[in-house]
Amino acid sequence: MVKGVRTSQASRRAGVTLISKQTFKPTPPTAAPAAPPHSKEAGRQQLSFDLCVDTLQNGCVSAFVEFFTLSHREAVCVDVLANTMFTIPDDKLTEVKATLVQAEKAKRAGEFRDVYNCYQQLANYFESEQDINTSLHFHQVGLDSCKQASDKELEGMANENFGLAYERLGKTDEALHYHEVHLRLAEASRSPAMKRQANSNLIRVYIKRAQECEESADYWKAKELYEKSMNTARANSDTKAEGEAYHKLGNINVLLGDLGRALDYQKRFLLVSKEIRDTSEEGKAQVSLAELQEEMGQVNEAINSLQRSLEIAEDANDERAICDTCTKLGLLHNKQGNFVTAVHYLQQNYRVAQKIGDTALIDEARILVGLAQGNQGWANGFAKLVDGEIDAMIQWKSQGILP
Repeated sequence: MVKGVRTSQASRRAGVTLISKQTFKPTPPTAAPAAPPHSKEAGRQQLSFDLCVDTLQNGCVSAFVEFFTLSHREAVCVDVLANTMFTIPDDKLTEVKATLVQAEKAKRAGEFRDVYNCYQQLANYFESEQDINTSLHFHQVGLDSCKQASDKELEGMANENFGLAYERLGKTDEALHYHEVHLRLAEASRSPAMKRQANSNLIRVYIKRAQECEESADYWKAKELYEKSMNTARANSDTKAEGEAYHKLGNINVLLGDLGRALDYQKRFLLVSKEIRDTSEEGKAQVSLAELQEEMGQVNEAINSLQRSLEIAEDANDERAICDTCTKLGLLHNKQGNFVTAVHYLQQNYRVAQKIGDTALIDEARILVGLAQGNQGWANGFAKLVDGEIDAMIQWKSQGILP
């Protein structure tokens, strides 16, 4: 019998040979350089070989498997349009191997926070190189290690970072999944700070996902997500975020045709803005209210809302907000036949537009002033001609002067 090999009666009958743990030694990978001996590629192959051997000699089999895969893979395309390929640089190979070895040794010692930190470093590195799939792989490996630790706070941190990674990729559905798990873990661990952070992340991503749904005309789904954002903001005592959710819900209900509910949400938005003394948001709320009030035939209320918005803009010296509000006031008065007041506001818009120096804004303001003055002239002059004032008509025809 060969030394170091043991057999049993049962194994001999099955034709199986069992190798003693005491005498088994993993066979190091055999170097098989395919490149010329002194080429750069040959040097890289030798470096990868040496690092793989060193990893095994450290007794880190899991780290060896990960590192062998990374060091022997083909170049990865990280930008299809630019045809950019990525290969781990030689100087980084040593760092990657060391981090993998450190993670495995920390795991054996039960230091799961150190384990997770190692995998998070690797995830961040590969993301910085735009190697997204490898980055997500190490996020998952790190999360799996946290689950083994029975540490809810650590597992929550891993889910949060996974969610943030998906946010950066613009994948909001996946991000929501991990942030919602983070919240559940926060509630299970009874950590107020962790719960606040999870809620804060969810508010942001609920709104982002809702905006995506709104852009694709999925208004009911957008409404559902804005409501989740509102409820989460309330739970988090985040008054500003709650106000923003009210504003978004007001806008989405307009698109759904429910003007009454939209008006109610914009009124809530106004109350919250006043409560937190955010005049900028109050001005925005007043404009939103005015638009709804005009649509619902509440003209006087709309004018009052716009005048308050104009006061806020003038106090803040917000020239673009002044232009916007003056335009709305001018057009509303023009529609109501208050041509003198309409001209007043539209001329103010024109003067402020000139101060800003925006050519497009100036041209638009000039046209609006001309239209309002034309309406004023018609009301003051042409109406008399139509009523049959022959002398006035002769004066207009001969001299171009309106009475």
